[in-house]
Amino acid sequence: MILAPDRSKLSKRHGATSVSEYRDMGILPEALVNYLLLLGFSPGDDREIVDRETAIELFSLDRVAKHAAVYDVKKLEWLNAHYFRAQSPDVVIDQIWKQIVHLGYVAPDEVDRHVLAWLRTVVEFVQTRSRGTADLIEGMRPYFEW
Repeated sequence: MILAPDRSKLSKRHGATSVSEYRDMGILPEALVNYLLLLGFSPGDDREIVDRETAIELFSLDRVAKHAAVYDVKKLEWLNAHYFRAQSPDVVIDQIWKQIVHLGYVAPDEVDRHVLAWLRTVVEFVQTRSRGTADLIEGMRPYFEW
């Protein structure tokens, strides 16, 4: 069972209700899987970051929680920030490409290796302080709007 932060029954108002809503919020699949794993399982050694392969290796019914878990959106956001920052800048650029074209940060018909190098540099720098794509795009604004 998963409880709301106030330990009441979990309802729609306490969080997203579908995987697609989490995706729309910018939650990465790896972060969501890691978070769901920690809701009902303890990998031991105070680990918080657990990839799928490690979770499979460590899984044991003895480590499954016997008590109700509490939904903690801050922990999910923290995990998402970890996985977001670990992505390569090229992967992130692919994720945000449509948005930065729409904002006018890049003109797709005028992209050359110099523009891509500048964009990659900005993404690398801003990504270190971003929790997800929305933070990243907001952090990129000073480099493209003056």
